[in-house]
Amino acid sequence: MNILYASNNKFISIMLTSIVSLLENTEQKISLYIIDDDISEKNKNIIKKKVYEYKYVQNLIFIDASNCINRMRGKIRTSNEWPMVAFVRLYLTELLPNDIEKILYMDCDTIICDDICDLWNEDITEYNVAGVLDCMDDNYKEKIGLGIGHLYINSGVLLFNLNKLRDINIEKEFVDLVNKRGSCFKYPDQDVINVVMRDSIKVLPMKYNVVSQCLGFKYEEYVIYRNSSNYYTKKEYDESKSEHTILHMTGGFMYARPWYYNSKYPYKDIFSEYYMLANGNNEFWGEDNRNKKQILVSIMCNINIPWKMKIIAFLRKINNR
Repeated sequence: MNILYASNNKFISIMLTSIVSLLENTEQKISLYIIDDDISEKNKNIIKKKVYEYKYVQNLIFIDASNCINRMRGKIRTSNEWPMVAFVRLYLTELLPNDIEKILYMDCDTIICDDICDLWNEDITEYNVAGVLDCMDDNYKEKIGLGIGHLYINSGVLLFNLNKLRDINIEKEFVDLVNKRGSCFKYPDQDVINVVMRDSIKVLPMKYNVVSQCLGFKYEEYVIYRNSSNYYTKKEYDESKSEHTILHMTGGFMYARPWYYNSKYPYKDIFSEYYMLANGNNEFWGEDNRNKKQILVSIMCNINIPWKMKIIAFLRKINNR
């Protein structure tokens, strides 16, 4: 299996936690690639020492992304949740060796809870990419140039068909779109991937990328809150919450991420176990980092009252401002 992460120095302990959770749950041979946004030699050595404790790791390769990152500066909106290193997913055909036919990308804030062999073996011969649907607002999809019926996937777990992407010179399409409209996207690299690849996306089972909001919302509440008409069924949604393969600890209003002391994330115990195994300590990052509006929305969504659905619809409007 070819596995890809991307990180800077800030997220090393979180990325290493994800990597260890992967290696603890597989017996497959793995080539591990890390797109490097100025990771220090000290941190690289920490990663190497831990990763090579596992016999299944064949290769660990750091890929310098500085040239790609410099080309994107000022052309696309960044934030704490969308750091510049996240956008190097748009340059995979340039950064990765030509003999790699496909690769599985995972965000640093993921925990792998089971063997991902079946995910890796998904047939994507006829597709550019495979991913899990994001419950995206229909109005927003139209705003960025997609139709309501178009698929929209979350970019936290993506299985890329690199052979196909090289054949169609996908990087040029990415760069052209970033140059034209990059500063307008709310979910920058995720929007670009969905717009450019909209006609060649394979939908994966939801269990391969269960985001934090799904753990706090009932199905009907989530679909109303996100105003989405193109999503999984209630059965698929409910099953993925208990039979997940990959947890994606996304930021936002529902829960503080589990590396904050007072986080109420439902699977914080699982994260803490792998964090300790990876880093040798539980030195978390401080207290809840959500803003007041996010905390208010979370509280309101967790109140059980008869007119809760109307409140959720209202909160969707104010949260999207």
